[in-house]
Order: sequence, then C-alpha cells, then structure tokens
Amino acid sequence: MPITVPTLTGTTWLEVQQALANCISAAAPDAEVLNEWKQGFTLDDAATLFRPQSGVDAGKLHGWMIGLSSSVLYRGVNGQVPVIGGLEYDFWQVYDVWGFFGLDWATSWSKAFIECRLVAATLFQNKRVFGLADASKVKEFDPLEFFSYTEHGDGESSMMLVAQGQCRVRYSEFIT
Repeated sequence: MPITVPTLTGTTWLEVQQALANCISAAAPDAEVLNEWKQGFTLDDAATLFRPQSGVDAGKLHGWMIGLSSSVLYRGVNGQVPVIGGLEYDFWQVYDVWGFFGLDWATSWSKAFIECRLVAATLFQNKRVFGLADASKVKEFDPLEFFSYTEHGDGESSMMLVAQGQCRVRYSEFIT
C-alpha cells in the first residue's frame, strides 16, 4: 500500500516538524496528530488532546505528538565544528515523537506496536520528503526509534499505552 506524502520545499525546523506530522498522519490516518509539543504537557492531558472527532477511532484515545527536543552543532570525527562556508553550520535536530493509545482501542499491545512500526517505516521510506534527494539543506535523516513503551492511568477506563521515540535530522543553517 503506497503512502503519498507531500514534498518538503523548505528546511526550517518547523517545516521538518510539519513533514514528520504529515508522514505520521499518512501512516495513522485515524489518529489525532499534533505537530507541536504542548507547553506544560503531562500524560494526563493526553486523554483530552488525543480523541479524534471522526473516523474509526472517534471518541477514543489515539494520537501522536511531535516536538523539537534539542538542537546541537554537528561535530566531525575529530570533535571540531566544521564551517561549511561563511557563517553556515550543520546542526542535529532531535525530535521527540510520542504515540498515545487508549487500551480500549488497542485491545492488545500488538495493535499499537504494529502502528509504531508502520509510522517508523513510513518516515524511513519517505525520508526524501526531508530534502535528502535534492540540494536542500537537509543532509541526513536518522530513522525513528522507539525506546519506551509504558502504561499510564488509574487502571480503569483511562489506561493508555505511551510509545516514546526520537528521530534526528542533520541540516545546514546560516547563523547571523
């Protein structure tokens, strides 16, 4: 099943974050996807933020959230910061990608795991979206890796599975 994702024309961190959201929406069309990290977000907020209003999962807890976790200068093998030209430098941007699944939706963990793998595979398959296929400023894309799956809730109807992952994008930026 081919998944079509719009191409990325710019390479600011917000545009990369939006491209991540577009890929996730294509892989998980029934989920609510936020392309920004909500200020002061707690896991208890997920129950109200991620309830799609329509579709198969209408009213159920099912969503994804993406946020810029860190931005650091890229260092070469010798530990030096390579200057590309003028005031242009390479940066690693690390994006947090979290999936939220109500355990009423994911009757078994396997459904959530399958969606997480599908999201990671879609991002990897569509890495050209991030500008790697042309002369864009994006130079490298590390695939999404999930490092934690945890249950959260009071043991009743509010139980949810939280999948936490990160992906990294290396791109060039002029510093003024």
